[in-house]
Amino acid sequence: MIDGSDLWRRVDEITRRERGRALESVPAVCEIFEEDGIPYQLRVLQGFHPKKQAKKEEKRTGRNPFLPPEPDLFVGDLSPTHGAVLNKFNVFGGHLLVITRAYVPQEGLLDERDFDALLVAMEGVDGLGFYNAGRQAGASQPHRHLQVAPLPLLPSIEGLPIPIDAVIESGRPLPFPHRLRFLEGRALVRSDAPYLFELFRSLVVDQGMATGDRPYNMLLTRRWMMVVPRSLDRFERISINALGFAGSLLVRDRERLARIKALGPGAILRAVTGALSSDPAATDRR
Repeated sequence: MIDGSDLWRRVDEITRRERGRALESVPAVCEIFEEDGIPYQLRVLQGFHPKKQAKKEEKRTGRNPFLPPEPDLFVGDLSPTHGAVLNKFNVFGGHLLVITRAYVPQEGLLDERDFDALLVAMEGVDGLGFYNAGRQAGASQPHRHLQVAPLPLLPSIEGLPIPIDAVIESGRPLPFPHRLRFLEGRALVRSDAPYLFELFRSLVVDQGMATGDRPYNMLLTRRWMMVVPRSLDRFERISINALGFAGSLLVRDRERLARIKALGPGAILRAVTGALSSDPAATDRR
């Protein structure tokens, strides 16, 4: 097994070795679009998305890319149940996938083993951990995988690790339904897994999702955990995953970029949760 400090040393080594080879960064440019105090990062693809052809091949062959994971991108085993692999098609450097070593469906509620492995991956870095619970929540693979992106999400703005921190730190409500709890702000360690799992369960129960049959996104930093209910994977051809609720959106072309600006990112995020208006009761951050 690998620990947090060794893991991120390995991430750096593999990134240097495989950049432009096994690692295929998504070509995109980023614009900052501020709405209601949130400096959203709006990324638009430049040219062909390298993941598109890979998805066609997976559909043709039925191959699960995580069984086994690509050897050149495999970082190490985190626990008896989970391993770590670099995201082949990445927008952020060091983007890590925390995958189950045996097939587990992406839908449903996370369990304590998921948090145990996620925290091994987050021990050695100030990062954003996140999860897309099923296709309607923005997942691109049916095999269970959580994700970790080192912070800050670039480009960094006024020292904010994540765009929505601008609102969270001010105490103002976020523009979409969610449940959020503050943490201590210290580095997360593996022994925090039982507490964070119970916190996750409480946020899910608060939103009437205890049965695990509704899609959702989970986001975790050293400072807070948030769970967002989902009803749609996209709105007007604009796909949204957990990163959207962190304030970072990726679109395929400038037509979609213009649509985000016209509608407003907050309206799109509300739409994919099933909420068409910003109800203060829906943004309770107890």
